[in-house]
Amino acid sequence: MITRTGEVTYDVLSSSGGSYKVARTSKGWGCMCQARVFCKHLRTALANRDMVVGCMRTVAALTDKSNDATLLGSDGFDAWAGQEEG
Repeated sequence: MITRTGEVTYDVLSSSGGSYKVARTSKGWGCMCQARVFCKHLRTALANRDMVVGCMRTVAALTDKSNDATLLGSDGFDAWAGQEEG
């Protein structure tokens, strides 16, 4: 399940019950999970950018890496996004 919580923030609930914040910072998009890579939570949020703030969707995790550059666009990727918060 994914919820758009702000203009550039999403909460992603994983199938294992974990909750992860995906956000765009000044350095680019990132996820607060421990992966430090372009993870499935980030892919899922970016693939659902058409959601309005407050919208909630149940979607399958996006694990296909072939469209990463298209999903990210020119925004960049921040492997450490949100890590200073936790």
